[in-house]
Amino acid sequence: MGRIREIGDIGEYYVLYRLVAEGFVATPAPKATTKAIDILVSTIDGLPATVQVKTKGSTSDGWHLEKRHG
Repeated sequence: MGRIREIGDIGEYYVLYRLVAEGFVATPAPKATTKAIDILVSTIDGLPATVQVKTKGSTSDGWHLEKRHG
């Protein structure tokens, strides 16, 4: 399970880096209280949003998304 968690953490921090590099205000969400939210983000104008990051290893066959996943 450790390797899977490392891949997830790397993905979250990469997305966090990209958001900040693009001018968004972003921070990691508290892990203890938000399992479905990885990043809290807002625009410079203050509009809030949440982000859930999905990562996969090289041996994964990806995700099977449905229309409800948007």
